[in-house]
Order: sequence, then structure tokens, then C-alpha cells
Amino acid sequence: MRLTAGIRLDCLGLPFRKAITRAGRLGARAVQFNSAGELSPEKLSETGRRELLHLLHSENLHLAALHCPLRQGLETPVDQEPRLAKILKAIDLSASLGARLVTLHPGKIPADTDSTATRALRESLSFLAVQGDRRGVRIGLVTGPDSGQALADLISTFDTGALGAVIDPAGLQLHGFDLEGAVKSLVGRVHLVWARELASSHTRVMREVPLGSGSLDWVALLATLHETGYQGPLLLSREEGIFPPEELEASFRFLQSLLPAR
Repeated sequence: MRLTAGIRLDCLGLPFRKAITRAGRLGARAVQFNSAGELSPEKLSETGRRELLHLLHSENLHLAALHCPLRQGLETPVDQEPRLAKILKAIDLSASLGARLVTLHPGKIPADTDSTATRALRESLSFLAVQGDRRGVRIGLVTGPDSGQALADLISTFDTGALGAVIDPAGLQLHGFDLEGAVKSLVGRVHLVWARELASSHTRVMREVPLGSGSLDWVALLATLHETGYQGPLLLSREEGIFPPEELEASFRFLQSLLPAR
């Protein structure tokens, strides 16, 4: 697959059918949605899943991944069993829809390698790696509170092809990590790339801004992705609420401008 421009549907703030139509009109070629609410595994019947795929096909959209939102990270021992059960349902839904990728925020890698939190994290990742391998579904760990190298080091301790990373430039930016260095550290392990950007406000608080209006060097990022062999979608993303209409259009056009013409 060539580099393509897509969008995470949840950042549109629209019902699913309208979000699909909006994504198609924007010119998106790939989408991701949250495995929650009306699109949770419990709510989507077999008929509902077929209708969902038909809607995507009608707008010429590829389902790149599902995102499994978690209240706490994998390093949290409390409620570990129901958390893993929730992710497993998302994995099964992903497999049934042909997406074959589930993304999630793994939490912070503990500094103490012999702590309860480290054991909880490793137990969780070991379970998810086995289940992912069995079902042919990859698990994308979203970058953020740890460097790309730290995440790569963690993933390398598991004998699996299922575990990998989701590059979130804004998450790395927020925590002061080098974006291009993260991509290079995770070479061969990048399952997906989100496209969002931060900039300091007048109060010096980092806030999400339209793509291209912050300090990130997107041309350098694209060059690094090409250099490391990534061939997949870049999904326009937002985590601070929904996109204002004018920002949505500007950000998506900027994203498209970075990619080779189809």
C-alpha cells in the first residue's frame, strides 16, 4: 500500500453514517474508528458489520484500524482482566471487519523493571501478542509518554510480529521526544501513523493546531517514513474534542499536499 491520506472518524463528531460520507467527500482513502458506543463489539451485529463494510465500500474507504479506548494503561494492575477482555473483543471485531489492526494507548513504561506495574504491563502485552498472532491482528501501541527507543526496546523483548507502534507526532512532541528518531528506532515496527500537531498558546500550554501551523517538520517526517519503509495511511487525528470545520479542511488539504499525487 502506498502512503495515503485518511482520518480518524471520531474526531469529526458526527454519527457514523455521516462521518463516512464526510470522510469520502474530503477525499480520504483510509479511516479508523473507536471500538466504542454504537460501534462497540457488543452493539455491532453480523448484519450491522456487513452494513458498515458496505458503507465504507460505497465511499471507496479502506478500514485501516480500530482504536480501543482505555480508561487506564496496561501497566495498571487494577481491573486488568476486564481491560484485556475489552481489547480482545476489539481484536475479534477488527478481524471480522478485515482491518487486522487494533490501536491503543499502552500507558507509561515503568522505570522499575521489577515493579508490580512492570509485571502488569508485560503480562498484558504477552497476552495480547499471543491473541493477535492467533487471529492475524496486529496491536499498535500509540507513542507518547516514552521515547521511540524505549518503546522499541520493550517490543523487542516479545517474540511476536503482532506488537508494533502507532506514531503520534503530537504525543511525542508533548513529551519532548525526537519524532524522526522515534520512527528510526521503530523501523519495521510502525503499524500506523497519526497526523496531529501541537503548538504553544499565549499561556505556554501546548494545544492542538491545524496541521502545518506548528513547528513540526512534516517533510522531514515523510522522508524518514519513506526511508524506513513505511507504506500505509497517515490518519488525520485530534484528541482535544472535534475538528472545527475550517480547521478540518485546512488540515486535510495540508496532509494531502505532503503525499504523492495518486
